[in-house]
Amino acid sequence: MVLTNGQLSALQLFCSGENLLLLGDSGTGKSTLISAFVQQAEQSGKRVAKTASTGIAAQLIGGRTIHSLLRAYPGVRNEKIDYKEKAKNLDDVDVLIIDEISMLGQFFVQYLHNCLNCASHHVQLVMSGDFFQLPPVKDEYAFLSPYWKLLNLIPCILTEVIRQKDAEFIRNINLLKYGNDQCIEYLLSHSNPVRLVDQISICATKKDADLINYAAMEKLTGNPVQYIADYEGVISDADLQVETSMILKVGMRVMSVVNGIGYSNGSLGTVVSLDQSYVEVLFDNNWKVCFGKRNFTVDRRDIPGKTTDVWQIPIRPAYAITIHKSQGQTFQYVNIDGTRCWAPGQLYVAVSRARKIEGIHFLTPIKHCNIKTDPAVIRFYEQL
Repeated sequence: MVLTNGQLSALQLFCSGENLLLLGDSGTGKSTLISAFVQQAEQSGKRVAKTASTGIAAQLIGGRTIHSLLRAYPGVRNEKIDYKEKAKNLDDVDVLIIDEISMLGQFFVQYLHNCLNCASHHVQLVMSGDFFQLPPVKDEYAFLSPYWKLLNLIPCILTEVIRQKDAEFIRNINLLKYGNDQCIEYLLSHSNPVRLVDQISICATKKDADLINYAAMEKLTGNPVQYIADYEGVISDADLQVETSMILKVGMRVMSVVNGIGYSNGSLGTVVSLDQSYVEVLFDNNWKVCFGKRNFTVDRRDIPGKTTDVWQIPIRPAYAITIHKSQGQTFQYVNIDGTRCWAPGQLYVAVSRARKIEGIHFLTPIKHCNIKTDPAVIRFYEQL
């Protein structure tokens, strides 16, 4: 692989054994550099764990989620944690790589530090991401944790954009990143004015994505099959990875919400057969999987402190996905609906998924109120 000067400098630091904080805008080749790190480490006989904050990001680098590796399951923060036991998950790891770190919060930094501190041997740490992208859910940014500096990370900032080649497009993405609304006129006047047929749409909210998915399903022939989740008590859809009720047809585009062999949370595919008890999906990597209902444990809203098992097919319609699900992906063509952007970095993530401005169609015009950047992130970068 051919590396830029910035990537080569980072690779040299990696080879010296330093803990690294790999930062860079969308499309600056962070994933490519991670591949170079892995290749170099494995050639040196080191054992590498490739991880990421989300399932789809982990798939893109051929790894697993960091939560899975370190057994940091939901609710662990409410327990008394035996870090010596958790650290045993690092016994076979010499180099730990964590991608898409913007979505990791303060608690996880403390959890990670304590695991590394209790490990049986030194583990080199590489954390990669872009804090201007999506923030952690129900937590503060990782760099605000008092444990952050204890990780002893050396910043490596990539500046050469590889995904996009149009200098003006890159300049306006940078304006968008910093919350500067001067980018709006360029984005609206240079993007594709016509909706991109048969191309994926990305939306700020699940509700907007659901409306697009339903309209696409209605155009398909064949008999619809409804899948209703089985569970007891009162639950909230916000707590669920799956739909409590969904209707599918053969030919529908769907997305996995779980990890498995050959696919992960966020993988896209097409329904090839189905009945009341199963759905067979051919994923875009030509991997075919037959899904039955699986259980997901969630809190009951009617009885505080109690949980219930929700049984449902672990996929959902995917003519449209949320911006959160799109992070880390690249699209030649994409329709964007950013009118309901509610989190810092959402619109920046959506726009930077495209390789070129002509490959974007805005389903609705973007406005200043849709552009959100967290001042804490700006201050963090200014202090590097």
